[in-house]
Amino acid sequence: MTKGDTDYGDKGDLQGPEVPSGADGEDLLIRAAVVHDVNQMLGIILGRAGQLRERASDAGQRQGLEAIIQAAGDAGLMLLRLTGDGPCDDPGVEMAIRPLVDHVRTSASLVQPPAGQGWATSAESAERSWRLEIDVAAALATSVPGAVVREVLNNLLLNALAALPEGGRIAISADDRSVSSIRLLVADDGCGIGADVRDRIFTAGFTTSGVVGRGVGLAGCRQLLRQYGADLQLAPDGGPGSIFVLDLPTAAAAPVDENPEPAEGVGSEIEATVLVVDDEPGLREMMADVLEAWGCQVSSFSSGEAALAEFAGERYDLVVIDQSLPGMNGQTLAARLRTIDPAVSTVLVSGWGNEQVLAGADPQVVDFTARKPLETERIRELVRLGAAMTGRRRRGH
Repeated sequence: MTKGDTDYGDKGDLQGPEVPSGADGEDLLIRAAVVHDVNQMLGIILGRAGQLRERASDAGQRQGLEAIIQAAGDAGLMLLRLTGDGPCDDPGVEMAIRPLVDHVRTSASLVQPPAGQGWATSAESAERSWRLEIDVAAALATSVPGAVVREVLNNLLLNALAALPEGGRIAISADDRSVSSIRLLVADDGCGIGADVRDRIFTAGFTTSGVVGRGVGLAGCRQLLRQYGADLQLAPDGGPGSIFVLDLPTAAAAPVDENPEPAEGVGSEIEATVLVVDDEPGLREMMADVLEAWGCQVSSFSSGEAALAEFAGERYDLVVIDQSLPGMNGQTLAARLRTIDPAVSTVLVSGWGNEQVLAGADPQVVDFTARKPLETERIRELVRLGAAMTGRRRRGH
């Protein structure tokens, strides 16, 4: 079997999502397998990029790595929709409501003009052909998940750039129309949208590009927004160019703690001993490198049997286990380890992208669950929480 193939025969129980029998079940299983394998790759990208970000001293490098991390994280959230889960069903997914302008700026960093010119932020930057103007008050926030807002803005920015092949102006502005609603405008001074196609641009499959398979973006964006009580429209008259209008429900943005306190029991240097069990070599090696850079001592294994052979009580502060392992599955391994060391904390992770894979985890043997891909900050949070929990158990309180 080549790398990237999925073998369902040698896995333990409860490895992937339960599916109905027949053609529909087979289609769902294939889709879930693709989600699983892509999540594995995204996890490596997120971990490696996060590690490089922590080492980067140059602001430009950090900004570029932030864009990679955000794009990979958002891609993972898009995959959840393929398995029927929404982008905010998992406690590890971005849950804090951020200022709307943060999502606008992130999209601007993800979608860049061609030829590496970058955005001109003012009229004085004449050497750059594409100018982006952002006028969104910092106090504005929406209850629509950030990943959804960014996905829609990415589509609109790409469309605007396509309408400005030689350069031009794109303006993103917002106002709070009422206590419960924000109107976000994305305007460009490009070629505009002809009257003959205005009524069809939100039809799935419609495109003016001439490329088969294009044209699902605007229809998909509108459908996605409407799931969260929002909407997307084309303004009746954009003047020169086009104006797209997003009507978004308001929310209160969570305050951002610029200097968060470390979790109880673990300082800024994480002096924890961690066992990692994952049959994907790239993920296993990434986790070991990231954790060791933080000061952890790490042992890693590709199977439950190998981990059990090495495991000794009171040696580890935390065990991070992939649910889909060859032979013994992750939850079974967690139960076996807990019989050897009742105090050790366990994290069960899954790349299947389906809530039911983790929802059945036994809380008597699994302390935390998380869906792949994991950003480095989520890994750090789990290690701190797990190490602190193990410490309290060993102290008897």
